Amino acid sequence: MNCWTNFSDTHSGGGKLKIEPYEEIYIEAPRKKAIKYFRILFKLNPFDWACECCGENYHIYEYNSLEDALSKNIYDMTKILIIKKEDVDKLEK
Repeated sequence: MNCWTNFSDTHSGGGKLKIEPYEEIYIEAPRKKAIKYFRILFKLNPFDWACECCGENYHIYEYNSLEDALSKNIYDMTKILIIKKEDVDKLEK
């Protein structure tokens, strides 16, 4: 069973999305590996703070399946980026 890590944009720093137009990014990898690939792919640290009052730029959650992760989603599917394991594996080469 593969797990999925969700990066949920908190809109910190004035409500602007960090990676337009995505509210939610799902990477098919365990949390530690997904964070590594998030940094490589987007040149962003998900733990950065856009401002002191808002906190971290992303909330990070791990799920056992994409179906489970998406069942918690409240956003329009056009604002979701899904990165599958085969795409993550390409970064290792």
